[in-house]
Amino acid sequence: MADISKEGRMQLALEAYKKGLFPSKTAAAKAFDVPPRTFMTRVNGTTARKDSTANCRKLTDTEESTLLAWILDMDRRGLPPRISTVRYLAQLLLSARLSSPQEASIGENWVNRFIKRHKELCSKYSRKYDYQRAKCEDPELIKGWFTRFMMLFRMNATGWALPPQIILAAKNHQSQWYKVVPKDYRISTSENGWTNDELGLEWLQEMFEKHTASLHQRALSLSNIQSGFAATGLVPLSPERVLSKLHIQLKTPTPPSTAHSNQSFNGPGKTPANICQLDQQKKRIQHLRSHQTVSPSTLEQAVDKVIKSAEITMQNAILLQQEVNQLRAANQRLKRKTRGIKILYSNWW
Repeated sequence: MADISKEGRMQLALEAYKKGLFPSKTAAAKAFDVPPRTFMTRVNGTTARKDSTANCRKLTDTEESTLLAWILDMDRRGLPPRISTVRYLAQLLLSARLSSPQEASIGENWVNRFIKRHKELCSKYSRKYDYQRAKCEDPELIKGWFTRFMMLFRMNATGWALPPQIILAAKNHQSQWYKVVPKDYRISTSENGWTNDELGLEWLQEMFEKHTASLHQRALSLSNIQSGFAATGLVPLSPERVLSKLHIQLKTPTPPSTAHSNQSFNGPGKTPANICQLDQQKKRIQHLRSHQTVSPSTLEQAVDKVIKSAEITMQNAILLQQEVNQLRAANQRLKRKTRGIKILYSNWW
């Protein structure tokens, strides 16, 4: 029974005790290797820790993960939400779960505790955007800085790099312009600041040959040359040496109805994230129900995955509906600003 999780053994012990297979709670706990005190509290109706929420927490784990995913998505779109917005959305999720939404209340410090529980989040004060700075962020003005020069870097897979080559969009240059540039950097010029055949040849002669000349003798040694011809099977001629290194194995596709495909349905699976995964989870549950050898805890976990998927979908619908409402309100305000005003005037003029 070591391959069954602790919660699975607890469920089996509870089921066996309720059927009267053991004379006492202690005997059932020892038979399934679970803590007796924990088993007694579970018999009395206490829920598992994974299914319960801490007293200081308003939202469940699923609700918090949904809210976290929404915050990160808004941040990736360049629209990080305010603390008041996060608190309002948490209020919506809590109200949707409670039977009486009037009892739902999110405290002022809840968002701060939520941020501390999730390392992916942090909060900071926003600063007023400088209008003069915004005017300077014209793409046409910024583009000029990227067309004045080009830097070419060459490196290899071992992590060794050659000094870069800087190409200026000019006809001449003066060494006094860049005193802080390292001496091994190559400064070149062209009409448009891009590389060309002449600069490529210049780099090969002045940079590549200069820094790799000492490696020629070591790379083109007698042993390296001979091993290269031998590895390709040319000298001495040996095609079998190359063919022996090719590992080609023909595999027959496994039919979908084999035992291997059934084994993939033995576990509880993962929480479905789309329609295809939900259909797979449904087939998995049907497979588990048709096999009496499957433990009840595995079937329960598989059903919990579907329930969690439904909860996430409903919670995302709440957040999306709120986002749609905000967009509709903003659209209405924009329409009122651009709508023409109807005026009355006389016909005499």
